[in-house]
Amino acid sequence: VALLMYNQINRPLETLAQAAGGLLAGKFNAQAVQELAGRDDEIGYMAGEFAGMANAVEQRTTLLRQEAEEIRVKIR
Repeated sequence: VALLMYNQINRPLETLAQAAGGLLAGKFNAQAVQELAGRDDEIGYMAGEFAGMANAVEQRTTLLRQEAEEIRVKIR
């Protein structure tokens, strides 16, 4: 029972925690989270929401970098 709980609950939560740390460090592992998002339970739902959030963060970061570069070009 303990091994089943570890594989079904703890390991996926550890994967999400590692993905959160990776996002913070700028190295998001989308594949690991997408695999979890395919689950038909609360962890799958949470992983899907996390993946959406991570994609939004990456898009905003890219946009901010582009805007910063445009400003640098105008200043020169």
